[in-house]
Parts: sequence; structure tokens; C-alpha cells
Amino acid sequence: MCVRIPERARRTPGRQEPVLRFDSFPTPGYVSDDEAIRDWMLRMRVLLMIVGAWWLAEASGNEADWQRHRDAGLAAYRQGDHAEAVSRTELALAEAEQFGERDTRFAETLANLAFLYREADRRDESERALLRSVAVWEAIVGEEHEIVGQTLNSLGSLYDTQGRFEEAEPVFERALAIAQKAHGFEHTAVVRVSYNLARVYQALGRPEDAESTFGRTLALQEKLLGRDHPETGRTLNALAVHYGVQGRYDEAVPLFERVLAIDKATLGAADPRVALDLRNLADLHVARGQVADAEPLFREALAIDEAALGPGHRQVAVDLDSIAGVVRRLGRDAEAESLYRRSLAIETARLGEEHPELVARLERLAEINRDMARTDAMEPLLRRSLAIRERALGSEHPQVALGLRRLGVFLVGEDRAREAIPLYQRALAIRDKVLAEDHPRLLESYRDLADLLGSVGQIERAVPFYERALAMSARILGSGHDDTRALASKLATVYKSVGRGDDAEGILRKHTP
Repeated sequence: MCVRIPERARRTPGRQEPVLRFDSFPTPGYVSDDEAIRDWMLRMRVLLMIVGAWWLAEASGNEADWQRHRDAGLAAYRQGDHAEAVSRTELALAEAEQFGERDTRFAETLANLAFLYREADRRDESERALLRSVAVWEAIVGEEHEIVGQTLNSLGSLYDTQGRFEEAEPVFERALAIAQKAHGFEHTAVVRVSYNLARVYQALGRPEDAESTFGRTLALQEKLLGRDHPETGRTLNALAVHYGVQGRYDEAVPLFERVLAIDKATLGAADPRVALDLRNLADLHVARGQVADAEPLFREALAIDEAALGPGHRQVAVDLDSIAGVVRRLGRDAEAESLYRRSLAIETARLGEEHPELVARLERLAEINRDMARTDAMEPLLRRSLAIRERALGSEHPQVALGLRRLGVFLVGEDRAREAIPLYQRALAIRDKVLAEDHPRLLESYRDLADLLGSVGQIERAVPFYERALAMSARILGSGHDDTRALASKLATVYKSVGRGDDAEGILRKHTP
């Protein structure tokens, strides 16, 4: 099944079934808004007071300068001026360095700067600052202090976002052990790290570890925060996605229903994140074959997205595609065609007339018009799709060969086989040049052209293409495969029609049991 998930937990897509999205939550371990950064700073200052290292502003001239730059950096971040926030925090760090590397102000400023570097996508600098901050805190308060664990959690989250999962795992495990020792096993600090660790297990392809860790995290959140808390909803969402990836749809559905109820209660029914929940649930219904149950959910998501994002937003186009796919499966082809055209119009306005992302929609429209026996509408869609492929990818790209073949198949179906010959020839030439000798698509082109030439009476021209196709099929699929035998039978018939009876008998003996 195709699962749309963050980069740090991406899987190879399979067949197109549900699209489970859990990109509505902030990256674990990092603050993402003004309230969160105030919470981050408050926790840091409380910890500093606990370790007995709080200071007075009038302690020295450097103290005042450090505090002025630090506060200015925080204010700039709140106002969305990240460049100024980084600049002022770097100045604060320069002042803090004068206090010495065993000073809590220096360690705090390093951690703040690491966060800002991460927000500015300066990941290498963020890592260096975090590693240095961990070392400073260890020297000041010891290796098992809570503040060391919090900084390790941020370092693990940085590795996570970079796809460095094997490095993130031991960092999160150490952070979790510190949090458990500092607070016991039932504390929100434990929950934060546990959630992050579960996501890394998931990314490392360790589903059993991920599931058990998500389960423990969820149980703690339900006990400490309540069943309807947004953080509980985040873990429910991640666990539901985990079930969905494994095809355990019946287990995923009630979790997504709970997530939807939590988000509606806390965010409001018109929030785009509620639309995402609706899509997740609808996708699962599609995966379970309950297509009719998916339609109202997709339509509710569409209404939210149109109101919140505008009718020309890309997400609206995706919603329209989802509804179109559902109503098509319900046998309402004309309605599906109309929805696909609306989606195509949005994407054309957004991307331009010749963008490669339009190709799939054009060909999908062609397919549905074929199903509706509206073949007059198919040809312009297929020709436009082919033209876009050629302009975007070049005339010798394998995707161009695919477009040529699709147009050729259409022409053959319209009793215009002779018009299809040059298209099949071009497709074969492209594939022969760019694909491996025994690539299945190359075999397809040889077989297509042989069948096409035979169908228009050009038997002599068809012979070498049948011969090449049969040899390839025997190598790729084996001499006893049904497709190979079918090709052998066709070639034998062609041989007989051109007076090569002995060759026909030899082919049949070789490939017929």
C-alpha cells in the first residue's frame, strides 16, 4: 500500500491503497511555535535553578550584554525573523564564552543556538552545538542529570530528521534512561523521549519494538494527560499509521476515529488537521473495501480544505482525486470524470500547461473516458500527455516510450493500426537504446510490434520481431512459461504462412510439452 509519511520514516510504496498521513504534528523533540518555545525556556530555567546555578543580572557587564542578546534573539524568533534570532544568539554565545565552559549560561545558549540552527536548516552547525552542549552539561551537573537527557533528546531528534536513525537510537535510549531515573517511569518527560524512540524503531524497520514502545507511550499519556489530550492523539495517530502500514486496517480504524474526535474537540471541526484525519480514516475504509463509507469523509475533508486553504490549493486537487477514485469504484464514471477535470484545472493553473505532474491526471482522464466509451475525448488527452513527457524528459526517455505505447494501443483499438506502427517503432527504438537487453519493457515492445505488423498483413516484417521476442521471453520467463509458449505458437503460425513449415515444427517441439 502507498503510505505518505515523513522522510525520517519513509517506506517504499507498494500498490495504491490508503494514504496514511501523519505529517500534521511537529517534529518530536523540537518546539515549533511561540507557546512551545516559552515552555522550552521555562523548563530550562527551572532546571538551572534546581542545580543551583541561577544568576543575577547585575553580576557583571558581560552578564547584562549576554542577557540582552539572548532576549533579543528570543524576541526575533517570536516575530519570525530567524536570521536576526540566530545573529543575536550567536552574540549571546560569544558573551557566554567569557563566563567559561563550565557555566550554565554558556550551556543554555549553546542549546538555544542549536535549536535556531536546526530551524534555519543548518543541521551540521546544530549538531556541533548540541554535542558541545551535552559535554558542557555533563561537566557541570553530571552525566545522568535531567538537563543532559533533554539535550540528548534534541540531539536524537536532529539525527532523526536527517535520516540518521542508527545514530538516533542510542541517543534516545540514553535520554530515556536518564528521564526514567530522574522522574520514575510515569512522567511526561519519559513520554516525550519514548515517543521519539518508537518513531526511530519504526524507521529502522523494527515493527515489534516500535509497536511495544508506542503502546507504552500511549498508556502513559492516557494515565498522565488523559484519553482526549492532543499529545495522546499524536501517539494514537502514529500507532494507527503503524497498523495501517502492516495492513492491520481493522485495528487502525478505531484509533483514527479517536484521533478525529480529539482533534475536532481541541482544534475545531474546520481545522485543516481535522481534514487530514478524515482522509486517513477514509483511506482505511477504501483499503477495507468499504468504499461507500469513505466518500462522505473525503467530501468533509474537501469542504474543510476549500474553506481553509482556498479552492485553488493543491490539497483541494488531491481531495478531488480521492473522491473521484471512490465514485468511480461506485460506478459513477461521469461524476468521477468531472472531478478529475476539476483537479486537472487546479493543477494546470498552479503548475502551468506543460508540467510533468499533469501527465498522470491526463492519462487517468483518458482511462475513464475509455471506460465511458468516449474515445473521441481520449486521443487529445493522450497526445497532450505524450507532448509533455517529450518536452520535460527528452525524446529518448523511457517514459516517452510508455506514452508512445499508450497512444499506440488507443489507435489500434480504434482500428487505426497503421497509424500506430511508427509509434511502436519509436517506443522500441527508445527502449532498445536505454534499457537492459533483457528488460521486460523491451520484450513488450518487440512483442507489440510483431503483433501489430502481423495484424496489418506485413507478415515478413513481423518475423524478426517475433523471433527476438521469443528468445527474450525464454531467457526472462523461461521456455515453459505460458507467455513464452504463446509467442512460440504465434511464431510457428507466421512461419507456416511464409512457407517455413520445418521452422514452425522446430519451434513447437522446443516450446510445447
